[in-house]
Amino acid sequence: MKPKESLQRLEQDCREKGVRLIYDELQSEGGLCRLRDRYYIIINRHAAIETRVRIINDALSKVQKKSNQPIVQAQEMKSDVVFARIGGPDTNRE
Repeated sequence: MKPKESLQRLEQDCREKGVRLIYDELQSEGGLCRLRDRYYIIINRHAAIETRVRIINDALSKVQKKSNQPIVQAQEMKSDVVFARIGGPDTNRE
């Protein structure tokens, strides 16, 4: 399977498991985060596809070890994949 296809399959797995996937400007590659019983995978938006695949695989395996049931129902989520920019020069507008 091509890396792009693997990434799309993993993004679908995140939606099905109720794990929120966020691509953002980071100084590191990213990883798994849990906040108030919800799981988030935050990935550097500039990361290569192979790196994204590895991070999502690692994170989903950790989520499965902690619980066999989805943490958040997919239909409760407003968006499945988020591209965000937090902080930086654009936030200091005059």
